[in-house]
Amino acid sequence: MFNILIASNNLEFIKSASHEVSRIGFTRICGIVSTFEELKEFLLKNRPNLVILPDLFYTKLDKVRNNVSFIVFSDNIKMQCKKEGNVIYLSSSVPIKISYPAINSFICKKNSKYLMYLISNLLIRFNFDFSLVGTRYLLDSIFYCFVNRNSSVLDNLENNVYTYIAKKHNTSASNVKSSIIRVINMVCLDSDTTSFKEISSYFQTDSLRRLTPKIVICVIVNKLDNEMSK
Repeated sequence: MFNILIASNNLEFIKSASHEVSRIGFTRICGIVSTFEELKEFLLKNRPNLVILPDLFYTKLDKVRNNVSFIVFSDNIKMQCKKEGNVIYLSSSVPIKISYPAINSFICKKNSKYLMYLISNLLIRFNFDFSLVGTRYLLDSIFYCFVNRNSSVLDNLENNVYTYIAKKHNTSASNVKSSIIRVINMVCLDSDTTSFKEISSYFQTDSLRRLTPKIVICVIVNKLDNEMSK
């Protein structure tokens, strides 16, 4: 579980931050503090994965910043988002709910090992072969789409996703696409009766011939998103 501490002397800030964090899922609010003294004491005794706080508190922290990530809301940030290492600065003049995509993306990337573990387990469950490069491309594509699920990346996999995965693996977008299609087809062709029923049920299709990369990616992303919202 990804542990998040919220620190602020503003009740509305705490309410808004708590609400946005609850939308992300696979996270837990491990504490809420309202003074700098409480914040410092909490960080000396505990090690949350992330702290959400205003710039007023963050600037007073020093040694206790080590190994902790921060989302800092600052009056000095004119742009919507600025990243520096383990810190992301967001404008305090922008409502927290407007900053949700940036908060979600930052937390998902920080929690990437757990998300990759969940996606990998799903692919293993459906007999995808991780010795094949197409399965690794599919894993990365699902993760990328999940992190950016509130944008339009799923509208055009070729331009929005395969191009990104191709750059990451130093190959072409067409190779990424064809490799993913190949491993999906292999899973469909090699499925026995039990596997067929499980795959058909999960992806809600009565014909594995209709199982396209977009269906696989969209269904897994949506189901993970629904699980996170519980």
